[in-house]
Amino acid sequence: FDALTLVYAVSHVVDAFHTVPRLLATSKTPESGKTTILDVARMLASNPWGSNATSFALRAKFSEPERPTVLVDEISKIFGESGMNGKGNPIYQILADGYRDSATLSLSVNRVTEDVSCYGVAFLAGLRTAVPRDIRSRSIIIDMKPVPGKVGLEDSLDHSVAAIGKQI
Repeated sequence: FDALTLVYAVSHVVDAFHTVPRLLATSKTPESGKTTILDVARMLASNPWGSNATSFALRAKFSEPERPTVLVDEISKIFGESGMNGKGNPIYQILADGYRDSATLSLSVNRVTEDVSCYGVAFLAGLRTAVPRDIRSRSIIIDMKPVPGKVGLEDSLDHSVAAIGKQI
């Protein structure tokens, strides 16, 4: 989990790097903690944004002064469990190219095209292969495993823990 902690930290100093990672939490089975990694990112990453990947939302979010950290849960719903679908989805270009500081996204609204930077850290979670090979090859992959049935874990994301995370 050292890599996970470092990716949270990198999201706060993105401009110090020429490339930044994508973190992909994946599992063969549900309920293995993938979403929890994104819940923690909502508390610890810089300017977290659970993407609503319409062209209008992307243009607005990536035009803001503070660079977003993209969070996508259930990414296999976009790209399929094999990771072979969804390359026409607007989030694809951000995830495929946005790891480089020179990456831009061309968005058109009312026939006016604007290029905006899409550089930044991304946290992704999904079942099985979950994303296309080019995104997967640019990702730090955490293969999640469900906790054995006999192990009991307290809910670490109760209101007091979330409040402390927001303060940090």
